[in-house]
Amino acid sequence: MGAAGIGAMCGPPCETQAFLRILARVIADPPPELREWVASTMARGEAALMEPLRRALPGVPDDELRFRVECAASVFHHMSTGSMRAVVGTKTEPELERLLVPVIAGALAGGARTASVPA
Repeated sequence: MGAAGIGAMCGPPCETQAFLRILARVIADPPPELREWVASTMARGEAALMEPLRRALPGVPDDELRFRVECAASVFHHMSTGSMRAVVGTKTEPELERLLVPVIAGALAGGARTASVPA
């Protein structure tokens, strides 16, 4: 079924979600001819992201920053594939921003370092 058939069956939001699922699959396991392009694009994106993160979170090793970015990216991946149990399709942009900013900021910041952990 083509994109027009999907859109006619379930409307633009469904068509968009289908496209995002396909995109997520291609990114997760790209065909061999796209692997090099994906790797170089990801490297440029990581370089652009890591510098501000290093400034914002001094003293956090790069491998830990990358881990935090992967965790934050997983939230967006689950949203785009429709695999989240929380309903996000009915939220407005301001509602999504209000919900997502603390989650993503928390994932990147790594939580409060001064919080006591029960023994």
